[in-house]
Amino acid sequence: MQKHDDLGKAGKGHRGHGPDHDIMVAQYCLLIAEDEVVAEMAWCASLLHSFDRMFGDQAEEMIILGMDFLYGKFDHDQRQIILKAVLDHSKPNATEDSDVTVVLKDADKLANVVSTVIARSGQFYNDIPVIELGFTNGMGCHPKSTYSAPRSCRDDIVSAMGWENDLKFGLRLSKSKELGKPKFDFLRGYFQQIEASFREVGLDQWPIPET
Repeated sequence: MQKHDDLGKAGKGHRGHGPDHDIMVAQYCLLIAEDEVVAEMAWCASLLHSFDRMFGDQAEEMIILGMDFLYGKFDHDQRQIILKAVLDHSKPNATEDSDVTVVLKDADKLANVVSTVIARSGQFYNDIPVIELGFTNGMGCHPKSTYSAPRSCRDDIVSAMGWENDLKFGLRLSKSKELGKPKFDFLRGYFQQIEASFREVGLDQWPIPET
């Protein structure tokens, strides 16, 4: 079992998915859910949703144990909905997602685009550049950059900004979109300031890197 401490010893920490993140996700669930029972179920799922990072292949077993310890008030069907929401929260949006899963997915994304994402990206991707020269003038991400393996901290954050409108992974609830807009606007303004600084010193026309 890859325990939480093992991740720390490997230099990975929890990659921003500690109790502070889980609680923020839980609180966003209360803000965006339209149904009180769904809100409560999603709130509980939020406190377990980082177990996939903490326990790897044994995540499902640990989620069930967590529900046994914390959430005795839910009936069998509700517990299954909570379990599936936790297991599916990182997957693409799907029409068969339960209301609890939709709320959890949206809340998780909202918590991942608050302004602290800027510092968090640098903290956990300290072996890649903040921004690649060649991508300093409103350019998109490097073609080899992915969400799980960004080429720069900028690419890491820009990929998350795609959640604003992306059908596959984006926000779905109207309240989520309302709360997300100022966050995405802030991040856009942040990168506009960075790009202005590179223009100021003549580095905005740097050739796009080939590798």
